[in-house]
Amino acid sequence: MKYLALLIALGLSGCCATPVVYLQYGDNPGLADEVKQRLETRGVDVQLLESPLPYSTAKAELLIHPLLNGGDLLELVKQSLQEAGLADISVNDFNHSKHFYTPGHLGIYLPRQQTRLPVVMQTRDCGEIHATLERLSDTQVILEMAAQPQDISIQGTYVMTGDKGVLTLGEVRYAFTLMEIEVDTLFGLRPADLILLESGSPRRQAFDQCEFITVYGG
Repeated sequence: MKYLALLIALGLSGCCATPVVYLQYGDNPGLADEVKQRLETRGVDVQLLESPLPYSTAKAELLIHPLLNGGDLLELVKQSLQEAGLADISVNDFNHSKHFYTPGHLGIYLPRQQTRLPVVMQTRDCGEIHATLERLSDTQVILEMAAQPQDISIQGTYVMTGDKGVLTLGEVRYAFTLMEIEVDTLFGLRPADLILLESGSPRRQAFDQCEFITVYGG
């Protein structure tokens, strides 16, 4: 059974490591290729990042560590984006965003309009059910539930418009809203994404009123 990955796109070492730029291609892989080429021409190590931000963004978004120590890295990245036609750029550190980087590393998230579920979510309040919900693609998910004598896997699909969506598991459709909340952990308050499944059926379905959650920055 797959478990929740709490940290996404972490640089593996600290200030002494060679700066690495992680590039998430958004809605335009062709634009991402151009940005990657411009950065690599300037000697920057660029690695593609599969996991997008869990919300739409109309501008390029840069996520950095508050103590970014990559010298001129930030300005170099901004210049490369502007040369690729991305003049509107937002810069945030991990106090405001949900992907995390060590000093000397930086994440670029190109514009993306389609909202997606988090990569992996787990049940928070679902009675005796303990399960994970993994996003396989922009439309495909898999739910894995602890059971005896072996775990149960259910393939499903989902569609989203804004923060609202419909998850289909087997023959049952569940409506949900992707909500941003804060949860109290051993490390203090942490941001999280939460969905509550509701079938709307007069007869209770297996995952009715089940909450699935992703907590960031443990």
